[in-house]
Amino acid sequence: MLYHVSFSKIRGSKLYPRVPNLRGPGEDATIKRICFSSSMEKCITAMPSGGQALKGMLRLSEEGIYLPILHVYTIEEEEIPHENVWGPETVKEFVEDASCTRETWVVNQEVVCCHEMIQVESAEIVKRSDPHGKEIYIVKNVQWTPITQIPSHLISKTAEYLMSKIGWEAEKMRTCLAWLEEDKRALVL
Repeated sequence: MLYHVSFSKIRGSKLYPRVPNLRGPGEDATIKRICFSSSMEKCITAMPSGGQALKGMLRLSEEGIYLPILHVYTIEEEEIPHENVWGPETVKEFVEDASCTRETWVVNQEVVCCHEMIQVESAEIVKRSDPHGKEIYIVKNVQWTPITQIPSHLISKTAEYLMSKIGWEAEKMRTCLAWLEEDKRALVL
């Protein structure tokens, strides 16, 4: 089983090869690919600032402001033609930490994945430095619960939090709330 994790829902659960907008230091900027790994934890660790973002989401969750929600996409590696699956031993030529994160690329084809929306309850997140001295956050032992939609009460709590921290004026906040409501309806499975 291969995993792809996202902080937002991908319409139709179909993934297309592309060069990621956010890449790690020295990561290839030319090969179109879909990034997967052998576990959710390794996916989050491999995402630029993924572990740090999850840590922040969990902190906001403790304050009752936000739920750490992830979208998990899975495929069976055996369903992809062998020549289109580049395992960690190949990917490490293009991404330094591929051996650690078990990053695997699917190239030259789109894939339809199984999708599950999850609420992260807890995770071990350890801060380290990579060979370039950049901070990385290694994610382990994610505890989670499957969910089918974002709870309504959190939309208003998130808006209140943004208003208090950022000081948005009322009209902008109403627009933001409308977007959140629209996203909530789109996320219902």
